[in-house]
Amino acid sequence: MKKKFIALLLASTLALSSTSVVFADEKDDKIVELQKQVDEMQKTIDDLNAELDKYRSQDQQDNSMEDYLLDKNLLSGDRIEMAADMVGALSGFKYGDTEIYEYDTSSEEYQELSSGNSIPLKGVDGYTVGALAINGKYVLMGEASDDLVKAFKDFK
Repeated sequence: MKKKFIALLLASTLALSSTSVVFADEKDDKIVELQKQVDEMQKTIDDLNAELDKYRSQDQQDNSMEDYLLDKNLLSGDRIEMAADMVGALSGFKYGDTEIYEYDTSSEEYQELSSGNSIPLKGVDGYTVGALAINGKYVLMGEASDDLVKAFKDFK
């Protein structure tokens, strides 16, 4: 009886240890599979970040007028995002009483401003605004010193 019990115990131990080996092999295979997925996801993330960097670079180029004027200490105070759609612009910001807008150069509002005309402020009846200076897609409005207007015009 003891021999049978020991034989049964040994057989059970052997069965369990071989099952453990199978589970360990399956676990290793799963780890390798998951690592491959992580590597593929990381490559996708890297590719998307590279694509995003292209747009970030473009945004930095678009903001270079602002950076240029800030570097020359011609803009001061807090930066405020403007409701650019009220003047038909794509985007706009202001420092103090100086406003700078970016326009689609084919827009009706830009064409009017380029012609030296004022444009109506959307949503405010009877109020018009004009450009102090225009440089490419940028339009300077509000109040600005002569130095600021000169630097705005000189920007390339």
